[in-house]
Amino acid sequence: WPYTTADLNRLDNSNDEKFYTDPRLVTHIDDNAIQLLQKFYQNEFETIATAKEGTVDVLDLCSSWISHFPLEEDESTSFQYGKVVGLGMNQEELDANPQLTERGVVRNLNTNSDMKDIFDDEIFDVVTMTVSIDYLIKPLEVMQEIYRILKPGGSCVISFADRCFATKAVAMWLQADAIDKITIVASYFHYS
Repeated sequence: WPYTTADLNRLDNSNDEKFYTDPRLVTHIDDNAIQLLQKFYQNEFETIATAKEGTVDVLDLCSSWISHFPLEEDESTSFQYGKVVGLGMNQEELDANPQLTERGVVRNLNTNSDMKDIFDDEIFDVVTMTVSIDYLIKPLEVMQEIYRILKPGGSCVISFADRCFATKAVAMWLQADAIDKITIVASYFHYS
C-alpha cells in the first residue's frame, strides 16, 4: 500500500456526520455525464443479467437521492433489478432515492468501513460508487469489503468527476490530474 496518512488527509477532518446532517440534494456531474453513466450502467447490468440469466442485485455505495441507474421501465432496458440497496450518509437523501428497493443504510465508511454487520458475503452482482471515491480516508478497507460482498463474477463500477466538496476530498485527490485520478482508483483495486 503506497499511500500515507498525509495522502489521505483532508482539509476538513471534522466528523462527516455533521457535514451530512442536512441533506445535500446536489449532482456532481452534468446532464450529459449522467446520461453517459446511465448508458454505461445499462450495458454493465445487461451483461451481468445475461450471464446469470436473472435479475441484478445492486449496492450503491455512498448513495444519495439519485443513483444514476437506468430506469427499469425504459424500453431500451432489457434486464430487471433484484434488490437495489443504497448505503449513504443521510437518511433523508436515501429516502428520496426512487431507485432503491430497500430502505437505505446510513453508514460513515470513514469511521466504520466494516460492513459484515449489514451485508453477508457474495450477495451483490454489482457495487457502484458514483462521484464519492475521493472522500474515502479508508479506501483499502472499503475496497476489500466490496470484494467480500460481490458475488463471483460480480462487478464494481467506480465513477468520478472533477467536481467535489474540496474540503472533504483527500489530499492526493485534490493534487491529481485526470490521469492521476484514474491511477489512484486503479491502485485501490490492485492493492485490495
